[in-house]
Amino acid sequence: MQFEPGTGRENGRVGSLIGDPVDGKFADYMTSDYGATWSKDTTGHPEVASARNGESIFAASNSSMILIRNGEFFVTGGSTSRARTLELHVKHDPYIFFRFVGGNIPVRHGASAGAFSVAAKLGSESMSNSDAARFIERSTHDGDVLVVVGGDYKTPDEPTGTSAFSRDGGLHWLPSQTPPHGYRSAVAYDADAKTWITVGTNGTDISTDDGRNWRALHPDAALHEAPDADRNWNALSLPFVVGPHGRIGKLNPHALKSAAR
Repeated sequence: MQFEPGTGRENGRVGSLIGDPVDGKFADYMTSDYGATWSKDTTGHPEVASARNGESIFAASNSSMILIRNGEFFVTGGSTSRARTLELHVKHDPYIFFRFVGGNIPVRHGASAGAFSVAAKLGSESMSNSDAARFIERSTHDGDVLVVVGGDYKTPDEPTGTSAFSRDGGLHWLPSQTPPHGYRSAVAYDADAKTWITVGTNGTDISTDDGRNWRALHPDAALHEAPDADRNWNALSLPFVVGPHGRIGKLNPHALKSAAR
């Protein structure tokens, strides 16, 4: 569940909620009254993203869906791992038609595996330099960097297939050359440090090259950090991180900037 940012009374008025497929379609609802009521057709269009057989959404970190330029973007797992966002074709206006677009994500997938979390670093507002851009509206653009983390939560120490990145708004994905050191349940981008950070049960990793390579972020005794400050986390909402049993931590920006050098 995500809500659009805004100012004053508009802050949190419009929101989106997405869930596992029902009859082959992802459950997708919207609200325009701060969550008091929810509807499948608030946007005025009938399109709902279709799911492949066995495809599902992992909700553990509440970041398998994000809002980009107030449009939904979500990632999946299960039998396959894919990205999706809504694309509007307006060339023949008023005969606008909709479809969901996105590419296969090269991470581990299965009953307990897939893409668990996605984060974005937005590029310019121009979607493309091609003629097609005049007739297509989409929340993600060429130049937007998207990073996905996940893996198999039942084998948390297995690093293979735990991260991927896209530099064209989620249409095409590449696996990380150096992945995180195990299953990761949440990822976020720290714009001040120009660093991506991802957390999981067995550790924390950072990337300074848009998800291509990751390296472990270990506690620093000189900064009086606890020996387990890097592990047993579930979700990020920078600068905070949360874990099981009510555990809450706060990112030390000095440690992050020092490790990113």
